[in-house]
Amino acid sequence: MITEQCSNNEVEDIYWKWLRDLKLSRRVELFWWRLNHNAIHSNEFLMYRRLINYNGCPRGCGNVENVEHIAVQCSFLHKVIENINKWGYNLPVFSSLDICYKELLFISKSNPFMGNLYCTVVFYTWKSRSKLIHDSKEDSVNFIAANAISLASSSNSFNLKSVNWDSNRLRLNSTTWNPPPTNWIKFNVDAALHSSYKFGIGGIIRDCKGRFLFAFGFKAIHWDSSVLELEAILSLRKIIQDWMYEAKGIIIEGDNFNVMKFVKELLCKKDFYKDGTIQGEFFFLRNFN
Repeated sequence: MITEQCSNNEVEDIYWKWLRDLKLSRRVELFWWRLNHNAIHSNEFLMYRRLINYNGCPRGCGNVENVEHIAVQCSFLHKVIENINKWGYNLPVFSSLDICYKELLFISKSNPFMGNLYCTVVFYTWKSRSKLIHDSKEDSVNFIAANAISLASSSNSFNLKSVNWDSNRLRLNSTTWNPPPTNWIKFNVDAALHSSYKFGIGGIIRDCKGRFLFAFGFKAIHWDSSVLELEAILSLRKIIQDWMYEAKGIIIEGDNFNVMKFVKELLCKKDFYKDGTIQGEFFFLRNFN
């Protein structure tokens, strides 16, 4: 019994050594410690204790939801990894939990950031699963992917201070989205016009670390695409909230060069405010820093 206990302690030391090398956030590290000790309230865990009578994955994967399923096999986890890899990363998909542990041990030495990112993705995927159980809805694949990259990149494993993470964004992400300066927020707006003259206006707001803050969308009927691009910016009046004014500044980004140039030149005019004109409609932007 003493020999067996010593052996277990050695395995535990090895496990915690590579786990700590990844420099995970405390929440993620605790989650993986629970995974290693089979202390996650999976459906298999709950069914074994006769608390429920179903041990399958609540997302409909068709497999038993156990520790291995949560960490490597869930189809929803694979979708999140696939989405992250489209952004220029190279996260692996493991076939078993044993292989996962062995590869993470190797990655902790060769590329700790990727190991950190994988562990963080699994953590956020599990949190989303809990929302599905308790609120009957869960986070989107893009939302989980963005938050996982944000949390993993701001940790010590990548030697980046969180306040400077935005300045390194392009090196981490191959997309063309550029972050705003520190403590600024960015509005991305767009409009789409159908041949039936039905149009949609939408936008998304992110902070300097690329984290999702707010999204909106409106529908109506019109016929001029340029006017719609202006309306996409004006639609911000409907969704502005008090906390947005606390930002040091804002950036508005659209895909119509002429419209964005027009608004920029408008804001630079000294006699900006003229009530009842198109200029006056954009005066609300002056409320920002």
